[in-house]
Amino acid sequence: DKYERVFHMGRLDYDSEGLILMTNDGELSQHVMHPKYEVEKTYIATLEGRISGTVCRRLVTTGVQLDDGWIKLDHCAIIDSSRDFTMVKVVLHSGKNRIVRRIFGSIGFPVKRLVRTQIGPIKLGELKPGSYRVLSQAEVRSLSKEVGL
Repeated sequence: DKYERVFHMGRLDYDSEGLILMTNDGELSQHVMHPKYEVEKTYIATLEGRISGTVCRRLVTTGVQLDDGWIKLDHCAIIDSSRDFTMVKVVLHSGKNRIVRRIFGSIGFPVKRLVRTQIGPIKLGELKPGSYRVLSQAEVRSLSKEVGL
């Protein structure tokens, strides 16, 4: 019977999947989403084509020039690859629109699949698409601490 406003912390584009945090704490939501707090987001991206470790390192050290400025990844590691695809783990704190897709697309490796697996200390784990779980108090405290609340 009680209406409580729920905020999403970040969003995923239509073609992406994975972790979205929801909260009734507007201040926490604002802090997690604001670039000032540099909350890391972790993704598993499946790329078209085969990239090298050198390319991953360059994306971390030098970055790439996009329409809205230079952007670097915080971390990039190849998880698996074949002749036709490369699966990478990417960590970044930027929340710019479609940023992972734009980074890899700009260097000729379109993203075929993108899954967000972590926001700050909160991990997707084994949660199935369309399902949810309530965060523990320890997880909420950990996330709050990360953004200075």
